[in-house]
Amino acid sequence: SLDFGITESLINKISLYLQRYPNLKVLNKFNNFLCQFYINKFSPNIFHESYYSNNFNFKKKISKVITIYDTIHENFPEYYSKEKINQKKKIIDKYDHFICISENTKKNFMELYKVPEAKISVTYLAGNHFTNLYKNKTLKNEEDIFLLYVGPRKLYKNFEIIYNTIKKNKNLKNIKVLCFGGEKFTDEEKRNYSKFNIQQIYGSNEDLFKLYCSAACLIVSSKYEGFCLPIVEAMKLGCPVISSDNPAAKEIGMDAVIFFNQDSVDDLSHKIQKTLYDTSFRNFYVKKGLEREKFFSWEKCAKETLGIYKTIL
Repeated sequence: SLDFGITESLINKISLYLQRYPNLKVLNKFNNFLCQFYINKFSPNIFHESYYSNNFNFKKKISKVITIYDTIHENFPEYYSKEKINQKKKIIDKYDHFICISENTKKNFMELYKVPEAKISVTYLAGNHFTNLYKNKTLKNEEDIFLLYVGPRKLYKNFEIIYNTIKKNKNLKNIKVLCFGGEKFTDEEKRNYSKFNIQQIYGSNEDLFKLYCSAACLIVSSKYEGFCLPIVEAMKLGCPVISSDNPAAKEIGMDAVIFFNQDSVDDLSHKIQKTLYDTSFRNFYVKKGLEREKFFSWEKCAKETLGIYKTIL
């Protein structure tokens, strides 16, 4: 239950954080058991899910809310089983309100599921979760120039265009590309990438923070995104962003991001070299990024979410 007369303090907070969540059925069952236990104990007015499910029972009628991050499964059915899409279709009507993380996600979601616009809100994510690390911010080491890539590389993430760009352009063959996180390099990737300077590392939020602060730029190659959090994270830390021209990235980055044609190796190559070797060009986008990221904050996201709760009760 929520007491809307007290907006600045959290009365009850129950959570469990695992830095790396193993995909084990026993943990999923345990999670569902705990969630059901607290539903029964607190009998909430609102139940807000972060992913589609049909696992819980309620003693009374309550308002059900869900966050929609993207429509990747629907947009790229060739990569995913029909089962996941069909599961969504079966339970979509049980929710009273949908919170999308971008206008583009909202547009895609409405078109796919014919949900009335009145039942959908948009709240943006943010990149200011590194605040406690600012005091340790490192200076850029100009002797170790590298391009940064964050997260998974497969399927619609389109990392292949970065590899092909490095492979094709002799001026870029010696430039280091650091892939932070994502699935481990396959044997084929290791063979291909070892010919160039494409490396993979894993680490903590603090490690990622330092990479943003030190990278020549962040490259986002995705053909589709629901929001693209790394763009905002990078802008917050003064790291210029080169991104594919997918609609969500253009919505989030606007004129503060350097966009390239997601199908053009030549365009990406040109944008990388321009960012690396044209100081005024680079500085322009660093400044624009710092201005643009001020539009996003977790405090703003939380207040807007609370406002949505008030309207649906």
